[in-house]
Amino acid sequence: MQGTMQFDFERLSILLVLALTGYLSPSCASETNDHSGITISYLDPVTAGVRTNFTCSSTCIPQCTYVWVLKDRTVEGSMLFWIPDGLESSVDLQCTAVNTESGQSETSTVTVEVENPFSVQLGSGYFFPTVNQPFTLICGGANREHEVAWYKDGQALTPDSRTELLAGNATLRFSSLLPSDGGFYRCTASRLNENVAFSLGYLLNFEPWAVSISGPDTVQPDSQTTFICLVNCTIRVDCLISWQFKGGFPSGSLSIRGRIFKWTPFTPRMFQNLTCVVESVEENETAERSAEGFKTVEVLDMPVYPTAPVSGSDVVKLSTMLVMVCCLGLQFLFDS
Repeated sequence: MQGTMQFDFERLSILLVLALTGYLSPSCASETNDHSGITISYLDPVTAGVRTNFTCSSTCIPQCTYVWVLKDRTVEGSMLFWIPDGLESSVDLQCTAVNTESGQSETSTVTVEVENPFSVQLGSGYFFPTVNQPFTLICGGANREHEVAWYKDGQALTPDSRTELLAGNATLRFSSLLPSDGGFYRCTASRLNENVAFSLGYLLNFEPWAVSISGPDTVQPDSQTTFICLVNCTIRVDCLISWQFKGGFPSGSLSIRGRIFKWTPFTPRMFQNLTCVVESVEENETAERSAEGFKTVEVLDMPVYPTAPVSGSDVVKLSTMLVMVCCLGLQFLFDS
């Protein structure tokens, strides 16, 4: 009888450990740092406007405490609840496990890709904005269940005598475009009791090839900053995007994914030139064209750390019961 009980305890302990680390769930994306015993588990894909639960687990005897770092915000607990707002295509998520008895700690970091189901699209029959002509933008991905709002250059857009909102605000129609209508347009979509999700944006410009780089003119050393190449062409269909660094390659840590450039400078008191190059994908050489956007960024002297995340929302919930169950299971496993 004692042997049977030990065998059952072993099976229970193994099942509990597998369940907590995500190995029993085929839809659970579990990522483990090769140099640590920490597992960060979550359901994939992560979608803008939809809450995702992240679980951090590790082996600590008697128990672990956990600390998350998400977008320069530090929170505690083994579980993290986060609703991406669509302003970023990916985020770095870090979890640190600390043994409550020995004080030893290990850290694991994963890059979470965020899918965005919303985008600003051209209305049917419109191919390019023209001054003194009508024009229509559509909040793609939004339906009748969504509350839709529009933003131009980051500011809420209010209809006037030349603009109107149709189809439950999902359609923005200009009766006659003016040069002042140029800018970067986004829409937001939200359901009742859900957070707002920002769409992918559209740069309204009256030049055939318009390129600009969004992001601050000054950055802090040892702090990551995101820059976005804004274009008025359909990427990978009409045009291709590349980044160039005229005057010298950036010092520090950087990541380039299409039109998004993330940079963590290491050297203070310097200037960095950023260039976004947009080129046509036309096979006919005579039809090929290109355009460039420039930005000069100054790296300041002393870092200033933000006290709140730039976008999104997060709620932390302690999961002490799961930790206790896991530790009890491991204790039975090792005692047997």
